[in-house]
Amino acid sequence: MNSLKGTNRFKGTNSFKETLELLVPEVQKKTILGLIGDLGYGKTTLVSELLGSFGLKMTSSPTFSLINPYRLANGLRVYHVDLYRLKNFEEIEASGFWDLFADDEAFFIIEWIDRLDIQELPFHFKKIILTISLTMNDLSKDPVRSYHLNWLSFP
Repeated sequence: MNSLKGTNRFKGTNSFKETLELLVPEVQKKTILGLIGDLGYGKTTLVSELLGSFGLKMTSSPTFSLINPYRLANGLRVYHVDLYRLKNFEEIEASGFWDLFADDEAFFIIEWIDRLDIQELPFHFKKIILTISLTMNDLSKDPVRSYHLNWLSFP
């Protein structure tokens, strides 16, 4: 039995490395990883590093293609979706996005998931939402990224 229950499995902020370590075991079928964060906050970089943990070299962001399918060495199919360019429900519907979930043997990564009503995602999928925020470090004036994970539901 999965020991994860409820929401907010991890409270507070995790570093990039800690976030990756927490996400790697969650890369499995019937799981959706939703990413929230402004442009340039590192969503695609995180995806590239996460998939790189499984030996996959990502070739491009799906910003213009909308959907990049991958297959990991262990055979797991991964759909990396970027909803940035889609402005409304009609565009999301016309993109074929919802058809992807017929493949319940896949792992899904959805950038800009906040453009959807998360309640519309398949009920029987695990949903993990990662919010990336950026704050300025007063001492060095360099931005500091924070990673907040929420496990929203379990089948």
